[in-house]
Amino acid sequence: MLKRFNKSSILPLQNRELDSRIKRLKGRITPGAHPIFLERSLLYIESFRENEDEPTVIKRAKALENILKKITITIQPDEAIVGGRTPLPKMGVPATEGDVEWLLKEIDTISKRKQEPFLIKDDDKKLYIEKIYPYFESKTLKKWIDLNLPEEVKVAQDSKVFSLNQTTHSQGHILPDVSKWLKVGISGLIEEVKTKLTSKINNKEPFYRAVLITLKAANTFINRYSMLAYEMGLTEVAERCKRVSYDPPESFIDAVQSLWFLFVILHLESIGSSFSPGRLDQILFPYYKRDIEKGNLTPEKALDTIEELYIKFNGVVLLRSAEAAKYFAGFPIGFNVALGGQNEIGEDATNELSYLFLKAQADLLLPQPNLSVRLHSKSPDSFLEAVSYVISKGSGMPQIFNDEIVIPALLNRGITVEDARNYAIIGCVEIGIPGKYLGLSDAALFNLPRLFELTMYENNYKSFKEFSSALEENLKKYIRLMVDGCNLVDKAHATLLPTPFLSSVIYNCLDKGMDVSEGGAYYNFTGPQGIGIANIADSIFALKKLVFEKIWEDVKMDYAKFCSILKNNFKDNEMLRYRLMNRLPKFGNNNRDVDWHAFDWSRKYNQEVEKYKNPRGGNFQPGLYTVSAHVPLGMNVGATPDGRKAFEPLADGGLSPMRGRDIHGPLAVLKSVSRIDQIRASNGALLNMKFHPSVFEGDGGFGKFSQFLKGFVAYKNIHIQFNIISADILREAQKNPEAYRDLVVRVAGYSAFFVELNEALQEDIIRRTEHGL
Repeated sequence: MLKRFNKSSILPLQNRELDSRIKRLKGRITPGAHPIFLERSLLYIESFRENEDEPTVIKRAKALENILKKITITIQPDEAIVGGRTPLPKMGVPATEGDVEWLLKEIDTISKRKQEPFLIKDDDKKLYIEKIYPYFESKTLKKWIDLNLPEEVKVAQDSKVFSLNQTTHSQGHILPDVSKWLKVGISGLIEEVKTKLTSKINNKEPFYRAVLITLKAANTFINRYSMLAYEMGLTEVAERCKRVSYDPPESFIDAVQSLWFLFVILHLESIGSSFSPGRLDQILFPYYKRDIEKGNLTPEKALDTIEELYIKFNGVVLLRSAEAAKYFAGFPIGFNVALGGQNEIGEDATNELSYLFLKAQADLLLPQPNLSVRLHSKSPDSFLEAVSYVISKGSGMPQIFNDEIVIPALLNRGITVEDARNYAIIGCVEIGIPGKYLGLSDAALFNLPRLFELTMYENNYKSFKEFSSALEENLKKYIRLMVDGCNLVDKAHATLLPTPFLSSVIYNCLDKGMDVSEGGAYYNFTGPQGIGIANIADSIFALKKLVFEKIWEDVKMDYAKFCSILKNNFKDNEMLRYRLMNRLPKFGNNNRDVDWHAFDWSRKYNQEVEKYKNPRGGNFQPGLYTVSAHVPLGMNVGATPDGRKAFEPLADGGLSPMRGRDIHGPLAVLKSVSRIDQIRASNGALLNMKFHPSVFEGDGGFGKFSQFLKGFVAYKNIHIQFNIISADILREAQKNPEAYRDLVVRVAGYSAFFVELNEALQEDIIRRTEHGL
């Protein structure tokens, strides 16, 4: 029986120095511009030209087969876990079957842009312009969507109330069935598909044939690494790759190598984001326990392996357009690992690996994986203190999820108790069921403050009730249009970009003979997110008090005059703006009156979204999170009644108060946020908080923060994440970025190197309220 770590040892191996090999590997993961790699696109074209007459799903499978057989592979010095979608870490791979227009337009500027620059050689520019672009130009997902999107949806998008996502690359944002991949191996999956093929279920032969092609290609791809390792004299690596190329892994390190190959291949198939491993402390624990008991593994060696896996996660980046990079700043790719939580019978699931995964983050302080921790009322105190210790290190991780509200939220969507207790996190904060679930999370961004602004200027409202009714009608109208757009995007994925390899590791796809993009998953949802809850609550409250209730006798303000002041961005009305900001209560300060509006309008948004169905036979489910979109979305919104000036960022996070407005301490924030009906936000929600590092000082620092985490659980909030850093340090990093190249901060749902964020987002993080305990 393995000993559980106790409070006297906050983390196992706490004083152990980072292994020198791991240090060298980490040193290759640095901020800066990275090269663009075009080989995948060329191999894709080569295969498609050879298979023009095949069904789309077969063409996609053979394209992946060609890529896996021919793409350049390398093994870097010091690697024990091998494999990558590019020859070097952090190379940008264009998803050319998704969209080619943006890179054509930016090909001469992408290396010079401030946000996420990429380098492209002159020869590759010529290749892209003369060969890659002409082939894909009329065939992309984006082109199909643009041609088929209803005109009224296009007009609504142009109004900036919502924007559609998932339009430029094939399927991502999903939790593959890592457990099954490890349990049965490629051999088991191949045998399952062969059985389906011989039974000829429902004439699904093309789908099954496509899946079989990709699985055999996966075997070939992994064996290529085995042969390369033999050539390099790396016998142990070679034999490991040979074993996992076909058979299920038996050892801990074999299991880690096998799951890493799974994610490399998924990324080569889709060039998407947010393929998340899920609950690795649970998935890998049987392998760890068996090796420890046999004497074949030590915790130190296991930790080295975990840390190398983390470094591999950081070697994958998503190549985005300049506009998209504003919404997802800092190269987030979404390898989300979840720790702790409950098992299928409701008991605490924390184990020794939970602590080792935490220790790896404390050692490395890298942006990936997006480390998440599940807490509940029976989480061990030792685990809470370990979590607090890692949070204190300042990388913005782990982020925290609350079983006490997430599990009921999933039950509310018809998910079984056993599956709900096994939830994990996708990408940033999206909630999903490993191996069973396509939630199409991050499907769209719905800008609530922009809807508020549009409604304000539509009419000269005579009463608060009249304005509220108009706002609600517009909410219903634009949500319907957003749904129409999301469903069109959904159909586009099924029509143009099926993912047969991904479908092999999603439960029910093989039984149905149906690609995951068509509805093959056991659970099917679509998840758009509402943004700006704090802004709309504060603004509605201010409008009501100032114009309709006229609470200030010395301010005579009618509706038309106030609209004029807002349209002119408070010009010559700064005193009024300061009054609105400072003399009216704001969301995040435990004021029931203003918190009511946050509850009311988030509920209206959630209830309206969940009325709709998607083409895969599932329901829409709302989320309340922003990624980093609160900065660019704010640029679409003029001055608002809460005192925010035109084009400034909106509230970050999703549940977060507007930055600088939460002035009554962190407990007041938790109480305000708890008044939002989060059980409906089953797609995910996000609360950002910033604490000064001094909260962890003294003998009781970690214990005090652990008590705060218990309060978070008790208040039934879905999510919370932290930046533990002073504004002074961030200002210094702005002035002297070379000295702070390794500084990692929490953005909104993910962490990133601070120096890789644009100035507007850096400023937003600096200006967030700095709490103490």
